[in-house]
Amino acid sequence: MTTDPGKQTPAQQDRDFLVGSGAVDWYDLPEDASPSPADELRGAAEKLRALGAALRDCQGPWYVVNREQRPYPQRIDNIGVPYVVASTTTDPSHPPTIADYICAMHPGVGAALADWLETTADYAVVSVGHPTHVVRALTVARQINGESK
Repeated sequence: MTTDPGKQTPAQQDRDFLVGSGAVDWYDLPEDASPSPADELRGAAEKLRALGAALRDCQGPWYVVNREQRPYPQRIDNIGVPYVVASTTTDPSHPPTIADYICAMHPGVGAALADWLETTADYAVVSVGHPTHVVRALTVARQINGESK
């Protein structure tokens, strides 16, 4: 239910925007919907943990080995273990932003995201009164789970 935007809190405006834009349809889920929002959040957390565990001793952090040696390629390695995590090419006139992004999203970040999603799933089961943070977490979970809702 949308009220006058001038009388809403920022959280209410945020929630109405996310739900109204079609980014999520959280409020329209019937009680027996499968998977529930909590199930989706836990599923994404489980997927991240499984992907991280499969990396074994390549847990990161990761770094760009040859940052200043452009043009090609930028090699991404795991700190402390001699593995090449990835290699990416960049136009010589541009900084290695793809490599930097890969490094920023190392498995430690995935583990932190999994913890956040799991905690949010617990909240989603207990209370749906103020779901703005649940809605945002659900959007992330759906991307991880390969859904475009």
